[in-house]
This record gives sequence, C-alpha cells and structure tokens, in this order.
Amino acid sequence: MTTVVTGHQLSVAVTICMLFRSNDISQPAAAELAWPALGFLAVGRGGRDNMAEWIDQLLVEQKLAPRTIAQYAAGLLYWDMWHRLRYGMPLSLSAAPPTAVSLDAVNAFIDDHLAIAVGGRLRMRMTSTIFDGLREAGYNARVDCVAPATSDWRLLVLQRAHSLSNLRFDRELVRRRKPEIYASWEAERAALGITMALPMSATNTVSALLGVCNDDREGTMDVALILFLCRLTPSQVAQLRFSELAPGTIVLDGEELDAVEGRQGFVRKTAESALTP
Repeated sequence: MTTVVTGHQLSVAVTICMLFRSNDISQPAAAELAWPALGFLAVGRGGRDNMAEWIDQLLVEQKLAPRTIAQYAAGLLYWDMWHRLRYGMPLSLSAAPPTAVSLDAVNAFIDDHLAIAVGGRLRMRMTSTIFDGLREAGYNARVDCVAPATSDWRLLVLQRAHSLSNLRFDRELVRRRKPEIYASWEAERAALGITMALPMSATNTVSALLGVCNDDREGTMDVALILFLCRLTPSQVAQLRFSELAPGTIVLDGEELDAVEGRQGFVRKTAESALTP
C-alpha cells in the first residue's frame, strides 16, 4: 500500500528541510524578486535587449538548474534597470567587451537600498525617480523596502556575473558594507517600533511543530515524517520522493497491521524521547 503525502504533510516536510539547509545565502522573497515577464530572456522595455542577449550567452552555457538561471537573470536585469535609472546608461557588463561595474556604482547601489523610516513606513533611500522607475518596470512589487537578504543576494549575483566574465570584483567592499545593510534595517525598524523576532533553535522549532500535530492518523504520520527528516542530512532530504513514502506494516500478536494504526502510541513516545537531552 502506498500512501501519498498530503499537502499539509508536504508543508511540514518543507519546513523541516529548511531547518537543516546548508548555511547558504538567503533567496529573496517572491514579491521582491518579481520581474517583468520576459519569456526566458525575451526583449524587455527600455532597451534591455542587449542586456538580455548578454545574460543569455553568460548563463545558458553554465551547468546551472533552470530555476537558478532564471533567478540570476532576474537579478542581473534588476541591476541593469537600476543602473539605467541611476546613471542613464546600461550596466557595463553588457558592453562589448564587457567591463567591470565601478566601485562607485556598487557603493551607490548599497546606499540606495539601505532602509530608512519615513512617515511611519520603512522605505529605501533611493530617490523617488529610481523607486518609481523600478516599480513601473515590475520590480519590488508590493514592498517599499526590500529585506537585507534580497540586497545581499543581488550583490552576490553581480559578483557571480563578474566571475563568469573573468572580471575583477571587490569582494572586500561588499564584506565591509554588508553589516551596514542589516544594521540599518534593524535600526530603522526599531525606530518604527517594529519588534525583532527572536530566532528559534532547531530543537524548539521541531518541538513546536510536533506540538500542533493532531492525534489522528494524519497527525501521527506528520510526527513520523518530522522525526524521519530530522535524522537526515540536507543532501539526503533533497533526494527524497515524498510521493513514494508509505507507512508500511507491522506484525502485532501474529496479525499484520498498518504501521500508523498499530503504532500511534509508539510514535508519540519516540517524539517525546527525541527531544529529551
């Protein structure tokens, strides 16, 4: 018997997977990543056809997943649009031959994306012309100030593009200014009275998830799935095919029983012991 994992169970599994991910740079939220529909890299507005062609040539030959290519393309197109609005010219990476983005431009990008509290709202420090231009082009949808992780990620994309183009990039500059990006975000949020959420440990998060699992069959399967995922490495979790997970059977008093129905109490006790130091 094969039991297909429910949508609720899959969301639980994804939450656990995120807890044990490798410590990589955060990806931006969907609303912050939003970019104009370009097919894959179709011609965009504002003369971005050359930039799209350059991105196509730069990324398609790389051994990257399609989603990664699309995210890098979104990041580079954002850089190009911001650069056009700030300096009135396309990003120098798309020139022939490509040239490195200037340190002044990198510093200006960071300055423009620092948080500031204005009129009781959190905004970015860029001019209204740049802000409105980016919004009209489809970027930073529904947000007045992108999260620090988004700016951090966009800087990483630029660094990666320089590396693929064999161009020098000042990583030390980004390393020095990265704390400023996060510090301004927290300081300006504090000025608005927005409390900072304290991070939960993996153990406390798992405990909280286990605590909301019901005592019925689905809840017991959720508990078992959580305990199972907690004992896997990120690479092992990535290889799982959730649609093939099955509860299995056990033999109890000579009778073959469904594992969930026959061992609900055992699973609960295992959950309690797993969280005991």
